[in-house]
Amino acid sequence: MGRGWNFDQWSAVHKFMMRMQRDRNVKSCSAVVVLERMEDCMSLSAHLNELKKKHENLSNAVEKELRAPGADTLKVAELKKQKLRLKEEINRLSV
Repeated sequence: MGRGWNFDQWSAVHKFMMRMQRDRNVKSCSAVVVLERMEDCMSLSAHLNELKKKHENLSNAVEKELRAPGADTLKVAELKKQKLRLKEEINRLSV
């Protein structure tokens, strides 16, 4: 099949190309361009999932720190800043 893709993946690419041609009135499109675009989308999706996991881990760390006796407010503030930066990055990439 080439590029290490199995039949189901190629089938999905074919369906995507057909839908793209129909929806965008594109007369023809290169399978390579479509594959690269799909790979970029999959890479972005994987990156977003990783950022969301890190965000969730930071949320858990904040909660854990707040429940601990004598919580370190500077540590909590730093964790919240990291969490906010991740959230902003997630929102920026999701647009």
